[in-house]
Amino acid sequence: MPEAMTRIEGYLIDPSSEDNPKLTGILTNRLHNYKKMYDILDSFMNDLKESDYELYSMAYEHWLWKKEIVYIALDHHASDSSVDRRLREVKRLLAERLEMI
Repeated sequence: MPEAMTRIEGYLIDPSSEDNPKLTGILTNRLHNYKKMYDILDSFMNDLKESDYELYSMAYEHWLWKKEIVYIALDHHASDSSVDRRLREVKRLLAERLEMI
């Protein structure tokens, strides 16, 4: 692999290329999904805050939700329904973990 090439998402990218639609598409998709995940996370934490403030406080304090949410955000192929399903699973796992603290 030439030194100037970079591997991103399994693709070889030539960063010196001014017109690289594959890289542009990957980055656009990733930014769109980070924004989507931020909105979902914000909504998720607000719902948790209203429904179970103690759990919300513990989750926020211990940053347990951050690792799980980042993991989900990194999956840029996730559909809205799979993201919702996985967030419900995160909430369940979070509740179980906080019971152990």
